[in-house]
Amino acid sequence: MVLATATPAQARDIASVLTACADGQLHAGKVGAALGGDDKVRGFASYTHSTACGDEITYFEGSGASWTSASTGLHGEVVDVAADSTGVYLLHITHQAGGARELRVLRRSFGGTITLHQPLTRLDPGAGLDGRGSIVAHGGGYHAVWP
Repeated sequence: MVLATATPAQARDIASVLTACADGQLHAGKVGAALGGDDKVRGFASYTHSTACGDEITYFEGSGASWTSASTGLHGEVVDVAADSTGVYLLHITHQAGGARELRVLRRSFGGTITLHQPLTRLDPGAGLDGRGSIVAHGGGYHAVWP
């Protein structure tokens, strides 16, 4: 997934704020972001092979030269991100004990509160879900699709 709303300079700024897990690898397919009505970019990223963060998902937001990031406490993979007037939505795969995985959707309010964290489907261990999927949001609701 590409940060379609980011200029090359913004993409460098986003990468520079995601330094807590910099001992791992950040792949474009593990980052999703959306541009809000307030011209702020908000999104989520997950690293692979990070000893500092494991597979934790990190939230980031910013505009211009002002960027911040925060731990989410979630573990898994970013699939897609959307935003509306109520917050930013994350479509992601969670990793749970025993190898279980779920495709879930989360809404984070602009104030930082998780107001929705809902499972969409359980994934059997070893079942393929290659990170494809999309989410759109409008007026506090969302629609998600996946293979």
